[in-house]
Amino acid sequence: MDKAVIRKVHGDLIESINALTEGKPEGHLAIKLTSMITIDIMTRLSHAQGVFLEDILQLWGPETITKEDIKAKLNQWNITFKEKDIEDLWSRLKFSDNTGDSLSRVERYANGHLLSIFPENRSVFNQHIATKLGVTADDLSIFETFSGQVVEITALSHQRNCLLYVDAEQSYMQRGLDSIAHQLTHRYNRGDKVIIMNGF
Repeated sequence: MDKAVIRKVHGDLIESINALTEGKPEGHLAIKLTSMITIDIMTRLSHAQGVFLEDILQLWGPETITKEDIKAKLNQWNITFKEKDIEDLWSRLKFSDNTGDSLSRVERYANGHLLSIFPENRSVFNQHIATKLGVTADDLSIFETFSGQVVEITALSHQRNCLLYVDAEQSYMQRGLDSIAHQLTHRYNRGDKVIIMNGF
């Protein structure tokens, strides 16, 4: 990965947001997330996200799942865990008003992000799962840098009222891109202000 090129693209996007909104009430910018991370890394991240959401969390399976269901799926993938890992994962997946012992499909869809782009939401256990699903330690390090750049761009867009259209890309990367776009949407599309516009 050419870090100098990635830094230039990031700088160009920052410059574009500033230029598109200078003296205007609103701007519009379409972005390709893979302009800031390599396709092979995004492919591995996307594969891991797909397995996590669709198999381990059984998004398209039963309407609700339990902790025991998650444990069984982790065991099928030979992913080791401690009881505190499951409790931590469970607390991040469920909605705050869920006092029951199952997760709904909506909760899994809304919160089933294997890798958070926000540092305060990152989980060592989720990173462990990712490495067991083919993501490398270098991938995680690069994803951390990439996430910081994406959040910086989105925060600036939010501040300057520049709508970001997240472009669709190849289907084998889409699960990872969807996860990133959803996380940004949950953080920045609040109230009457909408910044993240999915282009897919």
